[in-house]
Amino acid sequence: MDVQVSTSPSPIGESTGYTQLNSPSQSKYIKFPAPEIKRESMATLIRKFLLCLASILWLDYSIKRRIPASAGGSLTMFDQRYGYSQEEAVSLLTAWESKGRLFYLVICAIDSVGFIVAYRALLERLYSTYIINPTEINLSWAIVLLAYVDYIENAGQTSITIFFEYGYVNEPWFGSLVRFSSVANMVKWTIVKYGGFLIFALFIYQRISRLYSLAGLAIPIEKKDS
Repeated sequence: MDVQVSTSPSPIGESTGYTQLNSPSQSKYIKFPAPEIKRESMATLIRKFLLCLASILWLDYSIKRRIPASAGGSLTMFDQRYGYSQEEAVSLLTAWESKGRLFYLVICAIDSVGFIVAYRALLERLYSTYIINPTEINLSWAIVLLAYVDYIENAGQTSITIFFEYGYVNEPWFGSLVRFSSVANMVKWTIVKYGGFLIFALFIYQRISRLYSLAGLAIPIEKKDS
């Protein structure tokens, strides 16, 4: 028996599917509704973003609270720094102790599974909502690139923490892994800095141009006859 699927517009403007069953004796059409793609609201995206951010901040606070006051050096998480050396990474991981390192692995998991997905979806929605003609000057690539670099950074920092926990800190490749993770960290913050500036500048430029246009102050461009 041959099965054919076709679609045709319904009277109310929605796509409706029909499955045609062809056999020597009969031909029947089975009507079924077309699947609908639900788009999450801005409020839902903001709630997911804030929930992931609050979880990460609480875990960060829990880690720092366990560190003894005698611990030296900066206690800022890898993610919040702009690059770090092998000595700084070892000092931080040592100060965290075993439970603190476990908490940090949970932070990396929340960041990879929830936070990156949440802020990418939220930023893309904000970009498509507030940028006029977003495809004319498309800077949304910065948001996508930021998310991918963040994943790479998380992979490096997770590896550093795990290998440190299992005593591989003196291996020659451990320093290379720290440098790789540090470079990914610096690239991430560079994208945040310059990509964010370009998108904000585009937003301001478009709003000013729109105000000039509405006020009739746009300067006409005369074409010269050749």
